[in-house]
Amino acid sequence: MTSSTVTLERLRTLAEMYESGFTDQVVDLTVKKLIESQLQRDEIRLEELGADLRRYERQFSMMSPEFYEKYQRGEMGDDIEMFEWSALYEMHMRLQGFTDLLEAQLVEK
Repeated sequence: MTSSTVTLERLRTLAEMYESGFTDQVVDLTVKKLIESQLQRDEIRLEELGADLRRYERQFSMMSPEFYEKYQRGEMGDDIEMFEWSALYEMHMRLQGFTDLLEAQLVEK
């Protein structure tokens, strides 16, 4: 089993326990701290990706969302710079989605 598979099983077990009425302040605080820690690392990575994207945007005088739409339609060519810009943008958008999910979990309910 891979470590991600083991972790997923552990999380499912915790979820099942909590769905059955289990509560524990230490587990609650630990999960919150894990989310905060991951969010902090992801926000740093988002800043790094954003800096990389801004370099392409300056170089080609185009914002990344506009570029990506054109790239997807085949209007930007297929040289290595376009491929790299596209990959960076996809990574940024995927990571932004993850950070949005994590931030939503930190909102007091």
